[in-house]
Amino acid sequence: MSAELQREWTKHQSLYATRWLSAMRQKRKIVIVTSEADLRNKLLELLEEMADAGNINLKQKNAITKDLLLVTAANKADMIVASCDDKMRDMLRIVAPQCIEVFAIVWVNPNCISDAAVSWLESGARIADRPSLGQAG
Repeated sequence: MSAELQREWTKHQSLYATRWLSAMRQKRKIVIVTSEADLRNKLLELLEEMADAGNINLKQKNAITKDLLLVTAANKADMIVASCDDKMRDMLRIVAPQCIEVFAIVWVNPNCISDAAVSWLESGARIADRPSLGQAG
């Protein structure tokens, strides 16, 4: 977890999120990472190019830019994002073919029954068992 991501968790804290984060820390599932400025800059440049080409709109570009911390943290840790934000997952799927760092991320929604995220996470969260953002469709 990067410092940026920690601030985001604190900002949007709920009882469920606090308990879940505490449980993950106790199980040593939380990895502390530093953000990668180079990756962030690469992604910002790509988003600008995609917006200029009309592949994404300004609203999508701004939303993705706001949540780049998820991508950079996943790339420094285990390539997994567990988030309930399906809109962001869909937006990143648009970017994935253009950027291997996004393509390889496995995104699971703990609230989505079809993702079966909780059982997958409890069984070891092997990324080989899940489609990545670039493979999902």
